Amino acid sequence: MLLKSAKESLDLLLAHPLVILPGILSACITSILISYVSLQIVDLEVFEIVKKLVDFLPFFFLYFLANTFLTSLIIRMVYEIKTKKFKLKSCLRVVSREYFNTFFGFLLYALIACLGFLALIIPGIILMTKLFFYQCIILIEEKGILQSFKKSWKLTRVHWYKVLQLLFSYYLIWLLFKGILYYPFYLSFFLWFSLTLFFIPFYFTLVTLTFLKVRKSFVP
Repeated sequence: MLLKSAKESLDLLLAHPLVILPGILSACITSILISYVSLQIVDLEVFEIVKKLVDFLPFFFLYFLANTFLTSLIIRMVYEIKTKKFKLKSCLRVVSREYFNTFFGFLLYALIACLGFLALIIPGIILMTKLFFYQCIILIEEKGILQSFKKSWKLTRVHWYKVLQLLFSYYLIWLLFKGILYYPFYLSFFLWFSLTLFFIPFYFTLVTLTFLKVRKSFVP
């Protein structure tokens, strides 16, 4: 299912390049923020790095606000394209209406995952896997945070290993991106921007298509 969804994701992005636009904006924001922060903390001592990162907290918060909206827009656009009722105005309206649930759903998801990892690593992975589709459910089915968590838990009862593959692929690529930061500044900025420009729309398209297939095959 995952390989087929990956091919479908590429085909969809090629056929509907408008889906890449939120990815371009997200790539710009991500690349500028990460590269700028990296430039500010280079060659600093650990204590000074921590102090600098604390100073940047407002910028990180604004980044998460913007990025949550952009990635949510990709999910909703892919869904409407697949159901053949795509309208950009409709996507923007739904994403704006569900923004509160999406953003605070992410915070709750991250908190639950962190608590799971603090207990032991395995519970953290299980919780991240079982609740993984919460964002898709909020944006596609327009459910509340707790309802989306509950439904994601049910949907991943059978296909949890596919979600686990998605999670591992995401963090492997993130490690690759992290390694780029050790390159010279201009090169790291160019590489980070180029990779995120492609990766963000592709990954969230893949997540959405996987969710739609899992939901379709779900037997209560």
